[in-house]
Amino acid sequence: MFTSLKNEDWMLIVTIAAAIVSVAAAWLAWLSAKRDRVVQILTFLHEHYSKLRDWSNEVIDAMSVATYLCDLDPAKTDDPSFFNRWHALRVELSALVDRGRLFFPNTHHDSVGTGKATAYRGLRPAVLDRVIAVLRLVDDMDYRSQAPNLKRRADIVKERREFVSEVQDTLDPRRLEQQMRHLRRSVDLHET
Repeated sequence: MFTSLKNEDWMLIVTIAAAIVSVAAAWLAWLSAKRDRVVQILTFLHEHYSKLRDWSNEVIDAMSVATYLCDLDPAKTDDPSFFNRWHALRVELSALVDRGRLFFPNTHHDSVGTGKATAYRGLRPAVLDRVIAVLRLVDDMDYRSQAPNLKRRADIVKERREFVSEVQDTLDPRRLEQQMRHLRRSVDLHET
């Protein structure tokens, strides 16, 4: 059968085979590029959410310190003094608010507060409102007497719970777990 083929026929067969191989190689290269792009996007998202989790953990820690600072009697607290703990917590919460702006920018920044610095224009997201509410509660603590501070404890706990809920809505760990299960199944299917 093949012995009766002319040179032109062989050239046509080789050309067709080369075209098929080229199309297959191009398709595999496209799939590989697509997979690489997905990996790049997932890596970026992982890094972003990892940094957001780190920031959130610092905020939760600071809010927890604020909660238990309410329990301390300033007159009986030394090394460091209640005042020094209170002041350090205020500084920390203030910095965490500004660092949070890097993850949660204000909305309506083109129309609200246009005279302010760029990062402070617009309407602040609820997640940052929670941190600012705790900062204000800490600012209002009495560093001389315990009684007024005990009243603030429940408000701080409420704000911390709201903060955790806001961040959880953003990070969406339930969806992430579903995606991880899907990814594991997908990898398992491709490896067999």
